[in-house]
Amino acid sequence: MNIYFFDSSKFYLEGYSLSKVIGSGMSSVVLECLHANSGSKVAIKVISKTFVDVESRLNRLFREINIMKSIYHPLIIQLYQVIEVKDFFYLISEFAVNGSLGEKLEKFGSFTEQNVRKYFTQIFCVLEYLHQTAHIAHRDIKAENILIDSFNNIKVIDFGFSSSFSQENPTFDSTCGSLCMFFLPEILVLFVLTPDYFPPEIIKGLPYSNAADIWSFGVLMYYLCVGQLPFQGSDFQQTLQKILFAQPSFPSSVPIMLRDLISRMLTKSQDQRITLQGIKEHQWFSPRDYNSLLQAISRSAPDFSFSPTIASQMMNLGIDISTLKPKLFHRELDHITTTYRIRWRSEILNELSESLNHSRTRSDTLQCSSQNPCDLEEESNEPPEPAIYQAKKTRSIRAFSSKCYPVQLSDL
Repeated sequence: MNIYFFDSSKFYLEGYSLSKVIGSGMSSVVLECLHANSGSKVAIKVISKTFVDVESRLNRLFREINIMKSIYHPLIIQLYQVIEVKDFFYLISEFAVNGSLGEKLEKFGSFTEQNVRKYFTQIFCVLEYLHQTAHIAHRDIKAENILIDSFNNIKVIDFGFSSSFSQENPTFDSTCGSLCMFFLPEILVLFVLTPDYFPPEIIKGLPYSNAADIWSFGVLMYYLCVGQLPFQGSDFQQTLQKILFAQPSFPSSVPIMLRDLISRMLTKSQDQRITLQGIKEHQWFSPRDYNSLLQAISRSAPDFSFSPTIASQMMNLGIDISTLKPKLFHRELDHITTTYRIRWRSEILNELSESLNHSRTRSDTLQCSSQNPCDLEEESNEPPEPAIYQAKKTRSIRAFSSKCYPVQLSDL
């Protein structure tokens, strides 16, 4: 694979200072930078225009941005600004300090069931929002596209292959994710394929639905539990054959009900594959964890809400905020709204973490009051559950209606 070279010594963007390069791809480089007005870290993806000179690639870039303008969720990373200059596009986004799930898996191997459940619940809530509220299929769910923030919560990125659907037209017939790259002859020689997340229906060239996301989610769940992908072959062709015909093999360390759920997510037939509703009804699924997360998320106000406190802080920095309200309302992206949204996002994520911690404390108190001393003594040696697991649902995630953008676009 050819890696795009970017001379970071020549990087200049007013209002930002470069910290370091944190990633490179065929068409872009990702920089960790400091935003001057807020003092916060941001990620800037630098996309070379030499790679988006083909109309299809440019359309893909704009399609991703347009899709992201229609959704809002605190577990999807937010893009603050898009800047176009002579040779580059700059995508300025929220920074996830703890890297990706893929990096965590490479470092630590498989996760405990407790941690698997935490990440499972968060990814599930994002997919439920995308499929049932936004009517969008992500089409590239994988460990590398799940980032981890400073609160150890997920951030879903990379909507470059995403597409909207409707009840009248729920299927797609174009390839997605890394498989799409396989069928682009102009870059085939440059791309090293990793087909591990491909669902069978796409390999067969069949029309497919958002059930493809359930398959990819199942592959990711297996990866989290086992520490390796379920259909790895010695080469590309063997991997495809395993996806089509082999059944996943589970070590004894994976609990029986979790094995059953993952197996249902990896059902070869998309028509028989478990749905989001089926997952919610599965025995391994935890309504308590799910409701806790929904309650905490529902308290996060959308990014077009106006905060007089943040506005006052911006005025103290000498920033003219006379046009801030209408710019927020119309989803404009410039240096003024970027400063506001960075500060707003920080407050939202702090409130989300505090809400989860509060819910856990309350739930633990109620749980302890219903237990007898023997139960408490028997459970005293167990590690505490993460705060993400507790509380009750108060209102639907459908409360979200504003816009946000991802931290990274996939290589075009």
